[in-house]
Amino acid sequence: MSLDQLLDYFKENQEDFARDHYGKYVVIHNQSVEGFYDNQLDAFTEAKERFRPGDFLIRQCIRPDEETVAVFHSRAA
Repeated sequence: MSLDQLLDYFKENQEDFARDHYGKYVVIHNQSVEGFYDNQLDAFTEAKERFRPGDFLIRQCIRPDEETVAVFHSRAA
């Protein structure tokens, strides 16, 4: 499963995650929720023991309007 597919699954369910588990971190694998965790380190530690790198997604359960987008520019040629 690609990262885009995992991210799409998160976005489709983000409102529900935020409503039911606000502020927690969700681990998603194969378009399935594998757990909710109080902090990002716990989520990562559990996910890396169960899944291969790149096969899971960890995101914080917040509303879409609370997300921050960072844009970086480089002058390197």
